[in-house]
Amino acid sequence: MSSVRASALFLGTLLVGHTLLLGWAAWCHGPGADEPAHLASGVVHWRLKRWEPYRVNPPLVRMVATVPLMWTGIDVARPSFDARPGSRPEFTLGMQMMTAEGSRFLWLLIVARWACIPFSLCGLIICYRWAAELYGQTAGLAAATMWTFSPNILAHAQMITPDAGATAIGLAACYAFDRWWKSPTWSSATLSGVLLSLSWLSKTTWLVLLPVWGVLAVVRVWQPGHRFGRGRRASSVLQATWMLLVALILLNAGYRFTGTGTLLGRYEFVSGMLSSIEVDREDPRGDPPEKTGNRFRGTWLEYLPIPFPRDFVQGIDEQKRDFESVMSAYLAGELREGGWWYYYLFAALVKIPVGTWLLVVMALGVSIMSLVKGNVSSDTVVLLTVPTALLILVSSQTGINQHARYALPALPFLFIAGSGAMRCHGLGGLRWRRTLAWLFVFGSAIESLSIYPHSLSFFNVAVGGPNQGYRLLGVPSSDSALDWGLDVTYLKEWCDRHPEARPLYADIDTIMPLAVLGIDAEKTPMQPVRGWYAVSIGKLVRDRRYTFLTTKVPVDQLGYTIYIYHVQDFRQTGKPDLR
Repeated sequence: MSSVRASALFLGTLLVGHTLLLGWAAWCHGPGADEPAHLASGVVHWRLKRWEPYRVNPPLVRMVATVPLMWTGIDVARPSFDARPGSRPEFTLGMQMMTAEGSRFLWLLIVARWACIPFSLCGLIICYRWAAELYGQTAGLAAATMWTFSPNILAHAQMITPDAGATAIGLAACYAFDRWWKSPTWSSATLSGVLLSLSWLSKTTWLVLLPVWGVLAVVRVWQPGHRFGRGRRASSVLQATWMLLVALILLNAGYRFTGTGTLLGRYEFVSGMLSSIEVDREDPRGDPPEKTGNRFRGTWLEYLPIPFPRDFVQGIDEQKRDFESVMSAYLAGELREGGWWYYYLFAALVKIPVGTWLLVVMALGVSIMSLVKGNVSSDTVVLLTVPTALLILVSSQTGINQHARYALPALPFLFIAGSGAMRCHGLGGLRWRRTLAWLFVFGSAIESLSIYPHSLSFFNVAVGGPNQGYRLLGVPSSDSALDWGLDVTYLKEWCDRHPEARPLYADIDTIMPLAVLGIDAEKTPMQPVRGWYAVSIGKLVRDRRYTFLTTKVPVDQLGYTIYIYHVQDFRQTGKPDLR
């Protein structure tokens, strides 16, 4: 079999395997904390052509997710939802939809999740293509393998939340821009503009591409001694302008041009940065702020038309208000108000497999060797600049340090850079390097699959694995770094297998009412009583009511987030299990 056929077979196997992994995980799990709100908001976008629900995140991914649901009879009540600046009607809409649909809601959610799998397949292919162009076909397959089995990709690509979809779209946009940056053409500029608009329609984090691409374009076209002549420079400037124009037009088209061109002075802002009003430091998902403002009124800027959709701008403002709020954060045993600039770096260290980090270190060593030999190239400028800018952006927002997924868009760049350990340009020892690199790649895959399908709870073996995750991230509140409520369906299965476990007292970090799942459970009493207890790890650690349980050995563990106890007496039995 030729190497081309072997590589095609390998890549095809990865695509099929990744699809099956995501499809099964989507089937197994209950709704993540934000998923009902996204699902309901997507239906509102299609049915009512309104964009206020969940406007802190652009609508593309949830609209793709809800396309197959338009023929199922799903609907939302004719809205009388609160659409004022700073309102968050999506969570109420999501709860109403769960209540109305009952047990059917999980089926609808699974179908919506499956509709989002192509986003992740796109990310896998782009990892392969970009790495193969930089370092060779073997490196491309290694990068694709890392995407396929990455616990962080598997965790978020199984859901309809926008993180994994936005990661894949943004990666595709950067790949297209990299091709334009190396050899500017009108076709590559147009493709870059289209993908840039899609990245903005998936997550506002990708607005960072506007200044980054702008700086890179200027540096590339106007650097001293560049091969471009005056005519080529002028053409490249026009292409860059066209790229931005295409992105703006398609972004506005995605919102049906709702509010495009609204004068800046007509907005009502809720963030301190744009309103000049002191922000309430409490949970931003509460009631809308009583006061709004606009710091640009009374200045010449109030007459400036904004070339973005109105709800896109309002969403950025509301997202900024979220980050200006100071919420409780937990990191490696320390609890405090507000966060740490290095939160996402720490999260990456503990939530990315050890093999991946070893491969990155190896690739760094190979890069140093290449520099020593005089092999200097600018081919990786885009690859390295974009994730650096992303990390700087998210690390500067320390108001909410509860979601490691905010840095997910930087992850595939790490896969591609790590595959550089397999490069062969003028370097010796290729066979042993590739053998060692593949050991790291497959080691990462095995480490990830060892806890599948509970990929959201992944922590690497260097820090003790997922059973130790609550000590590092995720407490004092349920969040997407550890427990987002996905394992609630495993509690349903456990109850069906153990009808004798009554009375059952449950305190689960989940957005879904247990009664909708058919779980017959009572609220946990304020004082200990005999019976069965099902308690989420976050509540078990942070709620003093459960101190009497932490000295007992659980009779079962569901995933890595729900512990089952049978309390027959209140004597201490065994060593403390959780603290």
